[in-house]
Amino acid sequence: NNNNNNNNENDSTSNPDVICVQECDHYYDFFEPEMQKRGYFGIYREDKWSPCQKFSNELKDGLAIFCKRETVELVGMHVSTTAETKEQDAKVLFARLIMKKSLTRQEVVVINAHLESGQSPDKVVTRVNQAKEMCSRLNAFCVAQCSNINTVQIVVCGDFNATPEEPCMEHLRGRGLKSAYEDLETSNSSKNGEQEQQQLEGEEPFFTTFKTRLGFFKNGTSKRVSDYIMYSAHRGAKIVSRVEPQQSGFGEGVVGLPSKTQPSDHLCLRSRLSFEHPIVATPTSNGGAQAK
Repeated sequence: NNNNNNNNENDSTSNPDVICVQECDHYYDFFEPEMQKRGYFGIYREDKWSPCQKFSNELKDGLAIFCKRETVELVGMHVSTTAETKEQDAKVLFARLIMKKSLTRQEVVVINAHLESGQSPDKVVTRVNQAKEMCSRLNAFCVAQCSNINTVQIVVCGDFNATPEEPCMEHLRGRGLKSAYEDLETSNSSKNGEQEQQQLEGEEPFFTTFKTRLGFFKNGTSKRVSDYIMYSAHRGAKIVSRVEPQQSGFGEGVVGLPSKTQPSDHLCLRSRLSFEHPIVATPTSNGGAQAK
């Protein structure tokens, strides 16, 4: 309960219009009523293969999107439920939103995503397939529901369990999406030698998750990037500001999160986006969105 309260405060005190939460348990009996008190409404996608079932048959986690009632209108949603196996299931939740305070009532599709975990080669392949499936569903969703396929903006948030150089991230960038923390990710992504040199010089590479895991394809204590806020830069969206997640000071002897001060092993990412001057996108041959 203390971790739930800390999570709730981290989300609500920055007063965002939209909040995406992965591995959200106790949605109906805690998060939804608590966020309603703070002026938010929510939508939820329960994980059919939730690991919470290892501990309780009655408890599952899932994906949640919370929106501020004062500034955001929900006009459509999509929950993917057709996967027959855990590996086929790109855990995604789509929300079609209208920004009420925008003079043009800007239409935005927000996707909350949680891709397959694990560092083995087959897991890397699973993630890129999930990313492709997510983009295919995005294209179909926009064609079916959006009022103007050429001006809708796209935001994808979530735990992708992938480092910036992985194929699934290359796939998303190839569709015109850009990470809000791209410059920080680039400084430590691909070159292990540079990371080692940073650490020798007392500099830690940027990370969004900090944990200790033992076993095959698990390298003990790990700090790496696996969480993202991605936006449709190819359509004119821009980052106005962002909050860099805490990178130190987790407490003496802490070798991984969660801790007494951090309720999750993943750090909270926060950014402010501007959609003031959208670029009219060129439709694809099938009439879909470019970020497909």
